[in-house]
Amino acid sequence: MQGKVALYLKNPLFLGAVAMTVLMLALMLMPATEAYAKDYFAKAKGDVKATFGAGSAVVYVIYFVEMLAALWMFIKSKSPAVFIGIVAVLLFVNVVTGLF
Repeated sequence: MQGKVALYLKNPLFLGAVAMTVLMLALMLMPATEAYAKDYFAKAKGDVKATFGAGSAVVYVIYFVEMLAALWMFIKSKSPAVFIGIVAVLLFVNVVTGLF
């Protein structure tokens, strides 16, 4: 039995695995004190909604850039399927900005 223990202790990979296991167990047992932190960005929620929310100027700029990209892709590919793709992208942007 003594030879087997000495063999394990001589293996640096085994000692590293034991050290990582002990470290992970210690981290799991630590109290989560950051859960009681103050939310410093709570006041900025209205500003974010005004900037990126539905009907904001940023959304209209994104729509305009997407239309230009669709027109450029149509000119390059001569495929009307590009306009079907732009409808899908516009719907996606509309849903994402509606989340704010």
